[in-house]
Amino acid sequence: MSAGSAELARWIAAGPNTWRIGKWTVYRSLLPQPVFWVSSGSGRPKRVETREQVLEMINENRD
Repeated sequence: MSAGSAELARWIAAGPNTWRIGKWTVYRSLLPQPVFWVSSGSGRPKRVETREQVLEMINENRD
């Protein structure tokens, strides 16, 4: 893993069930099942099923 991707993989707590990964904000909803919502800037959050998919999406869409 390169230094850039290691930095992206760092989940920084920003509140209850909320993290920052670089410019991305990740929210976790627990009802009715655990699911993640990922947004960047003022864009609409995208639903993502797993933590691995969150990282994959962020890596595919980084600047």
